[in-house]
Amino acid sequence: MGNRLWWTVSNLLFLYITAVRNGKSARNIQLNRGRYPDLVRLTLDLAEKDALGRRARVETTLPVALKPYADLITQVSQLSTGTS
Repeated sequence: MGNRLWWTVSNLLFLYITAVRNGKSARNIQLNRGRYPDLVRLTLDLAEKDALGRRARVETTLPVALKPYADLITQVSQLSTGTS
């Protein structure tokens, strides 16, 4: 389970940057939409309002910024087929 969770967190953060900048039309979002739909959906939901970036830049550190989304991230990690 740990590897799946870390895989999900690292890929969420990787996709998040371009989702914030380019939205759902970002190339890496498009490439992963069919393969990891739950991960992409969560990424786009968080990126829409730059939820992680704004909190990490202004209020807190990234781990604390991720904490409100821990349950969602865990759920997505259980649905994703990615590996470490």
